[in-house]
Amino acid sequence: QWGLQAKNLISGGGTTLMLSSKNIAFKARSSGDSFTGLTEVDLIINNVGVGVGTKSPTSKLEVVGNDGTQVLMTAKSISGQTANMQEWTNSSNFVMAHIDPSGKIQASAINFSGLPTSSAGLSAGDVWNDSGTLKIV
Repeated sequence: QWGLQAKNLISGGGTTLMLSSKNIAFKARSSGDSFTGLTEVDLIINNVGVGVGTKSPTSKLEVVGNDGTQVLMTAKSISGQTANMQEWTNSSNFVMAHIDPSGKIQASAINFSGLPTSSAGLSAGDVWNDSGTLKIV
């Protein structure tokens, strides 16, 4: 499966880089040099996409946490950021939604159909759809 394995490419030990014709895997660990069946891969790039925390990504980018206590993704701006932090575009590069530099989320259209239609049973901060008007409990 893996055509080339290069270990300890970065000083400090515990680093493994594995290459093949279809995959690149990178693993950094604090000690030991065994690579146990790719179960602890930190980053893998294959013909499907890029996986962080998974050895078999099923989309172009898949990030998997390990215990539910970690932030899965962080987008950190620089001082003086003027471009959007993140954008979701369609195939024509029309920006359908984005997060601006101040952290505001903006979208070209929002579908409220999946939201509750009354506030009954909701907690403080929950959102519900009152005949097309977004309301917060």
